[in-house]
Amino acid sequence: MLNSREKDLERSRNQSGELNRENSRELNREGNRERKRDFNREDSRGWYWNRGRDFGISLLRALLDYLILFPVLLLISVYAAPEEAGSHLWYGLWPACAAAGTALQSAARFKRLRLWLLLLFVAGSAALAAVVPLRLSMIAVYAVGFLVFARGTSAVASRSAFGDTVHWNWAALGMYFLVFALSFFRPELRALQPHLAAVGVLFVFGTLWQMNWGQLNKANYSAEARGSVPAQVMRLNASYVILFFLALVLIVAFTFGTAMDTLMEWTRMLLGWIFSGSEQVVMDEPPPPQAAPQMPLFGADANAEPSLFWKLLERVITVVFWVALAVGAMVGTWFLLRFLMKKLFPQAWDALLRFLRKREAEPEPADYVDEQSSTFEWEKLRRRVMKPWAQTTRRWRRERYDDLKTNRERVRFLYRERLRQAIGQGYKPDPGRTPKETMEHLRQWEERGARGGQGGESELGDGYRGAVEIELVDAYTGSVESELGDAYTEARYGKGDVPDETVNRLVRQIRGGTK
Repeated sequence: MLNSREKDLERSRNQSGELNRENSRELNREGNRERKRDFNREDSRGWYWNRGRDFGISLLRALLDYLILFPVLLLISVYAAPEEAGSHLWYGLWPACAAAGTALQSAARFKRLRLWLLLLFVAGSAALAAVVPLRLSMIAVYAVGFLVFARGTSAVASRSAFGDTVHWNWAALGMYFLVFALSFFRPELRALQPHLAAVGVLFVFGTLWQMNWGQLNKANYSAEARGSVPAQVMRLNASYVILFFLALVLIVAFTFGTAMDTLMEWTRMLLGWIFSGSEQVVMDEPPPPQAAPQMPLFGADANAEPSLFWKLLERVITVVFWVALAVGAMVGTWFLLRFLMKKLFPQAWDALLRFLRKREAEPEPADYVDEQSSTFEWEKLRRRVMKPWAQTTRRWRRERYDDLKTNRERVRFLYRERLRQAIGQGYKPDPGRTPKETMEHLRQWEERGARGGQGGESELGDGYRGAVEIELVDAYTGSVESELGDAYTEARYGKGDVPDETVNRLVRQIRGGTK
């Protein structure tokens, strides 16, 4: 009797175990199918979609940088280039320069961007000086155009979409208000008030959008908000920003524009037509406002001889331009000679030695063979000449990932990069810990931060918050810090080299795939 009962219990246990195994297999199959479906959907977008999206984000960043500089550029165009100042310059030529810089960097992907910008500036300056006579207005237009072009190229190299700070945005907003207040006292700036108001509203909208994007990234410990924030939250925040933008437009219309005056005039005309028996009421048109006299740029009259001050200013700016052009030419020549000494001169010297050996080849004596082919070693001479310059430039230049040669140097660089990121988020390292202990303490610190959250109840519920915390801790902190600590210990104290797979994986996780 007892044995039969035990057999029944064993049989029921086996049946329940098989049922659980079947359920787990079915869940795994469904999860694999769902992951494959998501992967195929993401892969179907293709390479062109990703490149187009990256170019669009970079173009928006470049235009936002142009809006930051807009009030200063407006003053430069009015006072330094009054003949060329106009909407074709503010909304046409200079934004086109920013877009051209973004398109060029997106297509070419220059590694040494500053060197290429210097060469382009020197070439463009030389071409401008050869084609047209140099004047203050021409130099100002060219300098501003190249500045926004350089900002357009720099927008492509940024790591995230709009995750950086907005300190310069607030300074630019103060500049907008300052120039707008100055326009009430300067007649030549009074006609620019509509431009300042319209572009200022657009700039405030871009700043709010950038702040919203950055706060979402910081709240979710993510470099790209679309990877961790639900689409519903993104749409909700976007609707808030758009509604705030519309309210701001109405406020600007009440304060600075004449839209409400026009609306009230139309309302009066409509009421007069209704109460006058469907007869059109002809309103007396107000006399056109007298145009403010244009302030002359040179002297007391625009056609008069330039004043001594403007002559001196134009001469100083011309001298500064030519000095900058000469310095740029010297720096470009130095980089060219450095390239020649490193690449072409050694090859030419070896070819010359081979040619001379062939011309002067003689039968060697049987009892003696000279092992030394040349007493002049080009590589040693080049290193001896370039060593002081290399030490000087290394002292003033920050170390870059592309300049590192071995995986041991790359791992140590990534360790310092990860530690700088953590310090920027508020982490305080202890000098008494070893690198591996520091990474373990950093992992625990971020886990406590993820569990702590923002405080209070969220509209998304505890389930979503817990899922995000588990995903971030497991996918980012748990694996990166442990693997980075082991790799750094091996690179710092070990004898072997770190594998390429480990270094590439750490680069993708710490630097987001950008070197």
